Amino acid sequence: MASSVSVAAADLTMGVNASVAWAWSEFESPGSCTCSGSLRSDTGLGRTGRLGKGVVMRVSRIAVLALVTGSLALMVGVGGATAATTTIDFESLSGPSLFCAPAAPPLTIGVATFSGGVIMTAVTNLPADQTTVYGTFNCPGYAPAITITFSTPVSNFSVLVLNGETSTVSYTVASDLGGAVTNSLVANFSSGADTFTLPDSGITSVTITRTTPSNVWDFFIDDVAFTAFPTTTADCKDGGWETFGVFKNQGDCVSYVATGGKNQPAG
Repeated sequence: MASSVSVAAADLTMGVNASVAWAWSEFESPGSCTCSGSLRSDTGLGRTGRLGKGVVMRVSRIAVLALVTGSLALMVGVGGATAATTTIDFESLSGPSLFCAPAAPPLTIGVATFSGGVIMTAVTNLPADQTTVYGTFNCPGYAPAITITFSTPVSNFSVLVLNGETSTVSYTVASDLGGAVTNSLVANFSSGADTFTLPDSGITSVTITRTTPSNVWDFFIDDVAFTAFPTTTADCKDGGWETFGVFKNQGDCVSYVATGGKNQPAG
């Protein structure tokens, strides 16, 4: 990723230099842009329908300034590193529309591993989300909680939770760092669903469960989003360390990567 960005930035720089050189050559060559025949004399720009030399110079100055300003802004956008947000929506998978399919082993997608439930598609009586979701029900082998573990720490976690029960139920989403969000969702037929957010940094596991334990449960998750910590030193460069929100400086970020996470962020 870092190498492709550097190449793109270099190519863009060459393009900018060539474009600026062309624009200035146009400015320095008298009569190079007369724009004849395209403007009527009643526009007030010239009795003969041509742009006068002074107008050409002013237009050229403005064009060069706009070109340089816009190109530099684009170069900054290309060169800067950002911490990308990962969203898992399960759309590459499919499953049954009704419980109780046989319990499934943990599901790993990228750095996230899901356990406790199964993949389902177009779930019956779940009007809030007719795409593919991950859910659990009081079936044999299913768990009353959905657990997500991460192979690398993450931050800014969020998840869409959907109530599958026919009455209002309170759900809690909690991380291993102690952060937790609780919210009540109306019945499934009323499209009970909401996004739960945990803004903590350094999360390695999250659980989603009924707030009040019960022998009966029925809920789903979708659109799991998070920002993973850096995995290469390139992720820390060009201001990339700032986008993670936990590092003191670039060296702190590089140290975290170089030690495989043993040197925790000092920010």
